[in-house]
Amino acid sequence: MTELEILGEKAKKASFSIAQANTSIKNTALETAAKNLIVRENEILKENKKDIEQAKKNGLKGAIVDRLLLNTERISGMAD
Repeated sequence: MTELEILGEKAKKASFSIAQANTSIKNTALETAAKNLIVRENEILKENKKDIEQAKKNGLKGAIVDRLLLNTERISGMAD
């Protein structure tokens, strides 16, 4: 099993717990995720640059690459 598959399995298991959580817990989780997006923005942008370069090497173009591209505005929008 690849690392990505393992992460997917963990996410799937976590989704069941989250679905059963109360609103306060869900809101706290969302607020924490939003704060982490902002705090780790530079790291996210650095890694996204690598993803974009790899996508282009793999022949992806245009709108598909644009969907992958992150910038400060997009990260801020996700956090909002």
